[in-house]
Amino acid sequence: MYQNLIQSIENIPASSDSKKKALIGFDGFVDEIIHVVDKRTDPTQFERIQTIEAYGKRILKCKGLSSNIEMVPMGEKLGGNGAIFADALKRFHVDITYVGSVGVKSIHPMFAHLAEGSQIIGVAEPARTDAIEFYDGKIISSKLKSLNELSWNTIKSYLPPPTFADIIDKATLLSFNNWSMIPHMNEIWNGIIEEVFPLVKADFSEKHLFIDLADPEKRSREDILRAIELLSKFHSKKIKLTLGLNIKESYEFLSLYDYRTADLMEWSLEKLTRTLYDILDVNTLVIHPVEKAGCVSRGEYHETDGPFCKSPVLTTGAGDNFNAGYMYGCINDLAPDLCLLMGVASSGYYVRNAKSGGLKEITDFIRQWKTGYLSDNDN
Repeated sequence: MYQNLIQSIENIPASSDSKKKALIGFDGFVDEIIHVVDKRTDPTQFERIQTIEAYGKRILKCKGLSSNIEMVPMGEKLGGNGAIFADALKRFHVDITYVGSVGVKSIHPMFAHLAEGSQIIGVAEPARTDAIEFYDGKIISSKLKSLNELSWNTIKSYLPPPTFADIIDKATLLSFNNWSMIPHMNEIWNGIIEEVFPLVKADFSEKHLFIDLADPEKRSREDILRAIELLSKFHSKKIKLTLGLNIKESYEFLSLYDYRTADLMEWSLEKLTRTLYDILDVNTLVIHPVEKAGCVSRGEYHETDGPFCKSPVLTTGAGDNFNAGYMYGCINDLAPDLCLLMGVASSGYYVRNAKSGGLKEITDFIRQWKTGYLSDNDN
C-alpha cells in the first residue's frame, strides 16, 4: 500500500497552475514548549518529568503544603490548530489563504513562513500557549483573550462576505478549526452559512470542508449540540465534510448521547468510529489515536497502523499534521486508506523532527518506516 501512496504523490502535478487552493482559519498562537524538571543536576542539566501521571503525582504532593515546580522553556513555535494545519499543507505545495489571529497591523514574526507566498488576513492578535510536553501526552495551558473577543462582525470587517465568497470560489479545501477555543465560533460558522455561502458561485460538491473542533471538554453541552447542528447545515450545501477527532474528543462526543467513557475505552476503533459516524451528519469521520488511525467514508471503514514513537521530540501539533496529511490525500482524490497512511506518516515525521515535512521528506520517511529503517526507539 505504501508504494501506491508514494507513486500517487509523485504523480500529482507540481506546477503552480495545478496547485490546490485552501482557505483556512481562524486561530493563531505563539506556542512555548515547556519541559518540567524532575531532578536538576547542574545549572544546565536536568532530568525531566516524563509522564503526565508522574507530573500529577508531583502536584498532588503539594496538597496542604507548598512546593516549587521548575518549568524550562525549550523554544517557541507557530501554534493553533488552523495555523499548524495550514503551515503543514503549505509544505505540500498547497496554495494557502489564511484568515486568523496572526496579528492585525502587522503579521507576527512567528507566522513568517506561513505568510511567505500566501495570502494572510489578520483579524486578531495571536493567543499564547504554554505547551507542557511529556512522552505520553501534553498539557496545553492557553491565554485566550484575543480569541475570546473574536466574533463574526470582527472577521467580516476585515474580510467582507463578497470577498470571502470570491476566495471560496477558487478554493478546493475550506477549514474552520479550533471551535473549542473560539467562544463565538458557532456565530462565526452561522455567519459563513447565512451571509457568505449564498454568494458563492462555484459548485460546493467539488469542494472539501475539514473541521477540527479541538478538545470540547470545557464547552457546554448546548454549545456542542449547536455546533453539531451547524455541521449538518454545512453538509446540507453538498460540500464534502470531514470531521477529525482524536480519541479523547470521540469519547466526549459520544458522552453527549449517554455513552459511558469507561465503556467506550473498551471498544475497538472501528466500533467507535462507526457508532459516531452513524450519529453525525458528515461525509467522513476520522479518528486518530496515537498508535493508529481509522475513518468511515461513504459508509466504509478503513484503518491503518501508525509509526509509533516511544520518545517523541515534539507532540504539540502532531494531530494537526495528521489532519494536513489526510486532507492532502482527500483533495488529490486518493483512496481513504492512502489518505490515512499519508496522515500517520505526516504526524510520525513531525513528532520525530519537531517540524512539518514536505512531500519529499514524507515519502522518504514512509520508505524508511515500511522497510524497517526507523530506529528501534522510533517503532
